[in-house]
Amino acid sequence: MPSTSEMGHEESMERKDALARELAESGEAFPFPGIPEDTVTRMREEEAMCPGFMTNIDDIIRRCSEHGIVVALSSADRPNNSTPHVMPAKDGNLRMDGILPKHLVAENIADERLRELVMLDGIRE
Repeated sequence: MPSTSEMGHEESMERKDALARELAESGEAFPFPGIPEDTVTRMREEEAMCPGFMTNIDDIIRRCSEHGIVVALSSADRPNNSTPHVMPAKDGNLRMDGILPKHLVAENIADERLRELVMLDGIRE
């Protein structure tokens, strides 16, 4: 398997989709690796501009820290055109609690599949 930096763009997106489907279908919970503070600050600013659009980011972080995270797909009815998200493993609501994988701290992730998904999610489509 070529490294993420060696993959072509299309191959990277196909790999990301395959990993997201695999992880979402497994329902496996993972330890929460954290979100960089600058990203949390940006999320708080966005939250202030659109109150009620999503769960408070501090609440999401607390729940992810307590219960771990799972991967979910935004469009399960369209498996070839869905966006991966992570959300709290317990009582998560994708629409309100979903976080893009690229916002996680990849270096803190032990599972190779999840780490690769996070890194591939950071590549622009």
